[in-house]
Amino acid sequence: MQNKVIEVLEKEKACLPIHVAKYLGIDTLIANALLESLVSRGIILKTKSKIGDSYIYYLPGYKEEALRLLESYLEKEVPPKNQVYKFLKENKIVTSKDLPVNLLSYLNELEDIAIKEISFIKGDEIKYWRYYKVPKEEAEKIIIDRFYKEEKKAEKVEKVQEVISKKVSKEVKPKVEVVKRKKEIKVKESVNLINVMRELGRVITKFDEDTYLIEIEVNNLLKQKYIVIIKDKKKISESDITFAFAKSNEFRKPVIILTNGSLSSNAKELLKIYEGLVNIIKV
Repeated sequence: MQNKVIEVLEKEKACLPIHVAKYLGIDTLIANALLESLVSRGIILKTKSKIGDSYIYYLPGYKEEALRLLESYLEKEVPPKNQVYKFLKENKIVTSKDLPVNLLSYLNELEDIAIKEISFIKGDEIKYWRYYKVPKEEAEKIIIDRFYKEEKKAEKVEKVQEVISKKVSKEVKPKVEVVKRKKEIKVKESVNLINVMRELGRVITKFDEDTYLIEIEVNNLLKQKYIVIIKDKKKISESDITFAFAKSNEFRKPVIILTNGSLSSNAKELLKIYEGLVNIIKV
């Protein structure tokens, strides 16, 4: 039977136990046991990452096919796991400052795709994950260009929050109160959301009726760009937060959801996970 399993792998190059089970007309548990037996004898290999509860098995020399199969499944994964994968793929490297702690844990589940590294750069020990197709030398160059700007980036975020508070309180009428962390703006319902957005900063691009790129001036020298999503609805759902996070990944910029509605309980919980990447301003 094990020879037949090897024949399946020779044909498919890489597959899951369920594929072997279908080819041979056997139970998936039996297929899995046969594959594990071949792994223990060093005849075949398996990925470190799982698809559901299963590893991907492959013959020596076909790791690339196995990882290609793994990535094809990750593209179809449900959020936030697939979004973390796409974030890593697009950005090439991810440090602990790039994502909330809850999302970083998904990188540890993608050991084949997210290679955990430690580099010593300019006397500092830098821990990060690199996309497996990105050589370590290239990853270190990216860190040199990007990592040492992160402290400044954190300072910018704080300054932007201050500016949002000052701009709204001074320019939007009636008087607006900004809660620092939640960024909730309390004004009369009659205030137009578009007008509130324009008070926050300069509109650079209008992508569609509800999505904009704006630039908020922190001081005469510093400006920060945000994606603003207008949500004129009574209730902000979990899907609204997920959509905003996807936009943050797409444009590589933080997102502000500007709304006159309240958050559902699920949306509030999801917002905690995406804290810093997705922000709410309630009018």
